[in-house]
Amino acid sequence: MTWQGIVQIFVLLAVVTAVGKFLGTYMFNTLEGGRTFADRVLVPCERAVYRVCGIDPTVEMRWTRYVLTLLAVNVVGFAVLMVLLALQPVLPFNPAHMHRVPFWVNLNTAISFMSNTNWQNYGGETTMSYLSQMWLTVQQFLSPITGICLLLAVVRGFSRQQSETIGNFWRDFVRTLLWVSVPLAIVGAVVLLAMGSPENLHAYTVVRTLQGHKQVIAQGPVASMTSIMQLGDNGGGFFNMNSAQPFAGPGAASIFVQLILGFSVPVACIFLFGKMVGNMRQARPIYASMAIMFVVGALVLYHFEAVGNPALAAHHIHLAASHNLEGKEARFGTGTTSLFENSTTAVSWGSVIASND
Repeated sequence: MTWQGIVQIFVLLAVVTAVGKFLGTYMFNTLEGGRTFADRVLVPCERAVYRVCGIDPTVEMRWTRYVLTLLAVNVVGFAVLMVLLALQPVLPFNPAHMHRVPFWVNLNTAISFMSNTNWQNYGGETTMSYLSQMWLTVQQFLSPITGICLLLAVVRGFSRQQSETIGNFWRDFVRTLLWVSVPLAIVGAVVLLAMGSPENLHAYTVVRTLQGHKQVIAQGPVASMTSIMQLGDNGGGFFNMNSAQPFAGPGAASIFVQLILGFSVPVACIFLFGKMVGNMRQARPIYASMAIMFVVGALVLYHFEAVGNPALAAHHIHLAASHNLEGKEARFGTGTTSLFENSTTAVSWGSVIASND
């Protein structure tokens, strides 16, 4: 272990705490009737959505209607994704000529992306067309947003003890989408694009290596999917290697940005909870306990990853014992790798850049 590796744990914690507190206040003003700096631009967009969809955002819902509407949105997303993956060969934006996704892979993918599990039993760059990847990106918006809506419903159930309603799902959904998810995802995508992630609809690049072999280099709308993958705590990436792929994780700074994206909304939701119940003293111990478990987990994981595998040391493989790089991202080292793995497990979004010993 190095002092730099230990310090970065606490730097990340400090940054996400500051970001989470600001974002929590912003989300509270957005979702509970306050005012934000984005209202002048986004309120007309919100009204247009309601007008086109025939939604009355002032109608309060009982919990049964709220939950059934939430489930209906996810069922529609599930059905559309199943159809798109089944018709993939005949749909546009398929420059690599991907075949039809097998039914069981299709079903598993649709369920996992609907439920924010995002478990992938396929390689994205070898299985999915650009259109399929883009709709998976849409699902990575829908799923976490409905999760935030469910949080709002539960917290209102705590705070509105004398009311039979818990808000309007459509208002919560549209406002979370327009005020939170889309702007943050765009900012994240632009930052990742500037750091080296591609964002295009070009055909895969075929090159000849120095040894004379053919290599196919996958690309596509990577930055946009990676951004919402991390922001929405989805974990389902464009590439089979997830953020270990150099296009998805071009460098250590990119990895740190992705960690901030992944922590920002979960931390903000804790402070949002405190503001919604009108008592921040209920939020602070929740966040403190989570922060303590995160730091302890990061230090423990870093320690055991750094000391190496004792089974290898028993065979006098001393280099492996002191520098355990089995399954590690060599560009980032053990400290950053173990921090990323602990972080994505702590927040339960499951994006990875390496394997743990």
